[in-house]
Amino acid sequence: PAFRSLETRIVVFFVVLLAAVQVAAYLVVSAANERIARREVASQIRVGERVFARVLEQNGRQLSQAAAVLAADFGFREAIATGDSATINSVLANHGARINANLVLLYGPDNRLLGSSLEPAGNGDGPAFPELIRTAMEQGQASSVVLVDRHPYQMVVVPVMAPLPVAWVAMGFTIDDRIAREMRDLT
Repeated sequence: PAFRSLETRIVVFFVVLLAAVQVAAYLVVSAANERIARREVASQIRVGERVFARVLEQNGRQLSQAAAVLAADFGFREAIATGDSATINSVLANHGARINANLVLLYGPDNRLLGSSLEPAGNGDGPAFPELIRTAMEQGQASSVVLVDRHPYQMVVVPVMAPLPVAWVAMGFTIDDRIAREMRDLT
């Protein structure tokens, strides 16, 4: 009986109409916000990717230069020629510490590990990067992101020449919070 009056029907009609308009407006605004948010997130990811690539490139140049200096060192080449593993490991650790490299390795021409900045090496065990060494053979040096003990490292491999390659120096930085802070500071 109350719904039969014209006033009640008009009020109910306008309340339903108002609710429908609000729901429609909400759906339109929500869809627009989602599109804008997705576009902004995609843009930020592209910026982050460029910054990450730039930081890796910068670190790669630093690693390449440091590895080339080490590979050209006469005393280091002499230690390789004589097979003096204690001197090799000491030079690797000292040179790595000088540039804050987290990992410095020396591989023989047969890809056998000859020295390491982490712990005494010489048994041939350790992380191997045959693809990087192969690329370094072809191009004079190589750089890539590799996993060592489930941690990402940016590695650079350069030859030790005497005058032909007698060994390969691999140097790496851990990709960790320090890299993330650099990226944050750059962005």
